[in-house]
Amino acid sequence: MRKALIGESISESEYMKSIARKDSQLSKGQITIPHIKEDSILRAEIDLEDKYSIHQAGDFKLGMVFCSPLKGNISQRFNPGIKHYGIDIVGEKSSPILSIADGTVIFVEWTLETGYAIVVEHGIGFLSVYKHNESILKEQGDLVKFGEVIANMGNTGEYTTGPHLHFEIWKDGVAINPEDYISFGQGYVL
Repeated sequence: MRKALIGESISESEYMKSIARKDSQLSKGQITIPHIKEDSILRAEIDLEDKYSIHQAGDFKLGMVFCSPLKGNISQRFNPGIKHYGIDIVGEKSSPILSIADGTVIFVEWTLETGYAIVVEHGIGFLSVYKHNESILKEQGDLVKFGEVIANMGNTGEYTTGPHLHFEIWKDGVAINPEDYISFGQGYVL
């Protein structure tokens, strides 16, 4: 500090050493950090949020990030061996169904087998399919955003056994397992 005051140049490290208080220089083991219950609770909450983050490792394998289409529990898993090309998510009737990503609605129709169905094209070869809806809130050609409500869950069509969403993701014409790319969790909306 003395050198700086009389106009001599000093290095940054010399300056820092000269202004450091002697009592602020502690050695390892001189500081004890107490265990705080609130800190532990906050860390557990953050770990839980990270567990169900929409940014899971699988998301980036496909070059796109998806959100969960519905709050609910999976009742039937993806099984192409029995021609079940998606998953079934059980929830409360009329629950909002969300678009898993930005896209364009390319199909809105009622069919005898699957009831009210909607298909959204997301670009780079991705389609998402939502079947057995009570009502569709979009029309063919509509642009939708990530997490936007596009339908309400229902119990329509012959291939339904109760209120649920049959949900599929297709990449370049091939059905892929939604659970590999979306963390659904127990009743957790992402």
